[in-house]
Formats: sequence, structure tokens, C-alpha cells
Amino acid sequence: EADGTYTIYYEEYDDSVPGHPESYLKPRGEGMEAKINDCQHRISGLVLNKVRPDADREVRVYTSISQNLKPHQEAGVRFLWMQTVESLTQLNKSLTAEVYDDETEGADGAEGMGASDDGVADEEIKCGSDGAAANVGLVCGASTSSAAGGEPHSEIDCGEGMGCILAHSMGLGKTLQVVSFVHTLTTHPAVRAHFRKVVILAPKNVVVNWIEEFWKWLRECVALPWHLLDASVPKEERLALLEKIEDEGGILVINYEMYHSLVSKARRDVEAHATYEKYAANAAAVAKAANKKTGPGMAPGAAGVKSTPPLMNKPAAVGVSGRKRKTPPRRVSAETLEDAKLVLEVLQDPGPDLVVLDEAHLCKKEDSKVYLEICKIRTQRRIALTGTPMQNNLMEYHTMVSFVRPAYLSKPALFKSLIVDPINRGLDADSNPHDVAIMRKRAHVLHRLVNAFVDRKTDSILRQFLPFKREST
Repeated sequence: EADGTYTIYYEEYDDSVPGHPESYLKPRGEGMEAKINDCQHRISGLVLNKVRPDADREVRVYTSISQNLKPHQEAGVRFLWMQTVESLTQLNKSLTAEVYDDETEGADGAEGMGASDDGVADEEIKCGSDGAAANVGLVCGASTSSAAGGEPHSEIDCGEGMGCILAHSMGLGKTLQVVSFVHTLTTHPAVRAHFRKVVILAPKNVVVNWIEEFWKWLRECVALPWHLLDASVPKEERLALLEKIEDEGGILVINYEMYHSLVSKARRDVEAHATYEKYAANAAAVAKAANKKTGPGMAPGAAGVKSTPPLMNKPAAVGVSGRKRKTPPRRVSAETLEDAKLVLEVLQDPGPDLVVLDEAHLCKKEDSKVYLEICKIRTQRRIALTGTPMQNNLMEYHTMVSFVRPAYLSKPALFKSLIVDPINRGLDADSNPHDVAIMRKRAHVLHRLVNAFVDRKTDSILRQFLPFKREST
């Protein structure tokens, strides 16, 4: 543009900005040639499914990306694979798996955090015949894998996948890990059919950084196109972009506010259409009944005959009593309804095949409008990124865990009474030894419950890569 600014969406670019290729690199070659090129790119790349069933083939990251990963980042990418995909065998089962049953999950979760007679949570957190001490992944009947990359639990079917939390401190390369993981899912021949659409939700001040990271690491890789959808994209082009992703697949980076704006408007339009259809059907039934009651030779409005209801989409008239008649519901045009269904189809139901929340700790309240809309995304393959998973508020931590594993920690009220309150009582300056002991037990129980799908690393692991500090006077 004339002022030197640029906006990245579709395949448009500004050649005055350094670091951006002139055109998007599309898959090279067809048939066997494309397969050979793909194998050459991955021949010495990181193996994600290092522990896998005998029937599964290796899934490797591109070599050009793998050589930039540090050891903790390699472990992080493997962690994402084990938690959201687990294995190729499990992934193929998801084609015929039933939709994740939230109500059943909630019931099992409440049982999983049962209380003992003294009002204290049972330290074994029993779930059926198995306790948390034996397998913390059975809290809600969902399978989990070891955070260290151990063998997945094969006795439980995870259905449509699961979620996890990548809680690495700032500067440890969470974005690079996600870019590597998403690129592998969307391009590897063994899994790409399952991951056509990926949505990355981020605060408005970092969405452009995500696009820059994709350009940086994937500029010479065969990959699905990535798109930015924020306020810089004209309104008339937003629906075209969503339609393009629905038809061709792709990676969509969108900020929380834009997501909520699009989805909430689409939902209002669909609900308004349903309300109008119901109103029109009732009005037609009343008119039909009035016509039958009128009979031949009798005009509407005659004695004992009710007149037909007011025409729809006309201003509300004033009745004899001075009260306004009920205004007919808003009528949604066919084009608007089609656009609303497209938005919901791309962003919610069925929505993306994988959803990533950047700065997930910003979704603090379970009753916030943005959080409620995000939780309606159908896919259970959810990744939450945060550098500060716990900010002195366990209920906010519960909100984040509930996104990646719905109902895993039971309902907020039960979680507060069994976990949060005992921990807070034990942290007071005047806490007695009994409260302190209970606090330590509850903290230990919570750690064991979430440890399998929360990968926490601090910046201390970077010390081996940094030069020693020298002070001179």
C-alpha cells in the first residue's frame, strides 16, 4: 500500500516488506514425485510417535524445522502429539467415533472428586473401580498419556481426541512448537486428511506475530496456506476468506474479539430465523383457523368472527387499550442466513479440526461471553498456551483446564469446596497444623490430576544455552 503498511490474507503481499516471498509456495509435483519430495523433507526429522503401536508408521517433522528445535521443544512437540492425537490407530478410530458426551463427562467428573464423611475429598479420587493413585487419567473416563512421552493408556477410547496445556514460560518457543506441530498435522500423508482446518485464537496484539512466525519457519516448506483475520480485513472479504478455508482448508489466525463478534452475530441470525419461522407458522395456522370459522358469505370482523392477525414485518399497531401489539420477530434474509451458517460451520460446528488458544490464561471467567463461545467449538483437540498457568487464583486455573478437558475437574462449585477452599485455608498466616496438612494433600491431589496433560517448564532450562554471567567492578 502507499503508506508502506501491509495486511496478509489470501496470497496477497507487499514486496516492500523484507522477508516475505513473492508468492505462496504450493505443493511441488504430483503423484509419486510429490511423495518422494515429502519423504526427502522428513528423512531425518523429529519422530513424533516414538512410542507407537506396531501397525503405525513413523510421523516425522520436516528436517528443516527439526534442526531448529531445542531438546525441550522437541519434547513439547511430542507432548502435543501424545495428548491430542495419541496414535494413528486412535486417530483413524475418530472417523466413526461418537460425539463427545459432555453430560456423561460431567456426571463422571462429579463422582471422580467425591467427598469423604468429614467433608474432605477422598485422596484416592475414586472413579468407578479405579482410583487416582493408580491412574489419574480415569477421572472422567478419558484416556491420557504420560507427559514424559510414555505409552498411552489403551484401555479407554478417547473418541474425538483430547486437549492439553503447554505451560512454558515466555521465551521457550511455544509458538515454534505449535507451528512445527500444526505443519506436520496438515501436511504429513498419514494424518493430513484429519486436519484440514486449524484455528489459532490469540490476543489482537500478537496475531501478526503468529503470521510472521509462519513465514519465518515455513517459507520454503510445502504447507497449507495460513490466513490472518482481524480488523484490517475488510468486512466484505471476511466471509469470502472463511468460505475459502471451508473449501480448500487452511490455518486461520484470528483474535478473540473478532471471533466472538463473528460467531455471536451468526448465532443471533440463526436464532432469529428460527424464531421467525415459528412465528410465521403460528400466524398461518391462526389465519387458516379464522378462515374456516368465517365460512362462505361471512366477512372477517363480523360478529363472532375473529379477524386475521396483523401482517408480518409491519410496525406494531396500537390496540384499543392503548398497549402496543407484539412486534413480529426480525426476518432474516436467505443470504444472511447462509452467511451465518457458513461462519458457524467454519468456526464452531463442526468447526476446525484443531483449535489453539494463545495466552489462554486471559480466559479467566467461565461465564465470560468469549469463553462461552469458544467452548462451543465441537472439536475436543484443543491446545492452550500460557506462560503463567496459575496466577494466585485456582478458579481461573479450573477455567483453563475445563477448556482442554471439559468437566474433568467437575463443576466449579464442587471444585471450589473440595480443592480451592482447603488450599486457601492452609495458606493463611494463622493456619493450624491440620489445615496445613490438608492443604498439602489437596495440592498434591490437584497436581496428580492435571500433571498428565499439563507440560510445565520454566526459563531455568535455558541456562545451559546462555553464557555464564560475569561481573566486574
